Amino acid sequence: MVQHSKSLVHNWQHDRIRTIMVLKTYVTVKGEKMMNRTSEFVLGLIGGILGACLAILMIFGAYISSTLVDFEQFSAINSNIILIEGILLLLLSGASILYSMPSRIQKNHVLSGVIHLITGILGFCLTFILWLLPGILLIISGALCLRKSRTKTIGDVASSTTPPKEPPSQT
Repeated sequence: MVQHSKSLVHNWQHDRIRTIMVLKTYVTVKGEKMMNRTSEFVLGLIGGILGACLAILMIFGAYISSTLVDFEQFSAINSNIILIEGILLLLLSGASILYSMPSRIQKNHVLSGVIHLITGILGFCLTFILWLLPGILLIISGALCLRKSRTKTIGDVASSTTPPKEPPSQT
């Protein structure tokens, strides 16, 4: 009977120590749960800012072309198309800047990645050669945002911890 109660106490202590180990590890993992996504932020922000500068230049160029240069009807149509493309690129760049903020990436990195990819691809469809650098940066940022985070769950932590060594038996 005495041997059985010592065994129960030992098992209870072993389980308690294992639970404390798992909880300590879980608290540290939970504290570091948000993956550092600095590269996505920097690439998305630079791509968005370059895209916004390009869009402002396109809008300014379309305005100059339509007001200062008095060509035929063909030039006015081209100026309007460039103006519309510039406005669309400015909206796309604004969305990419908004979704490259760290709080947005941490909340929903998949949505941020999809927004960056769509912005990069649509920019290439609107203006190919002008959107080369911002588009590449946004596509890389979107691909990086779609990575899975490398955090551990409590099940991973529980299976990876080894049970404590048994204390020396006291006889």
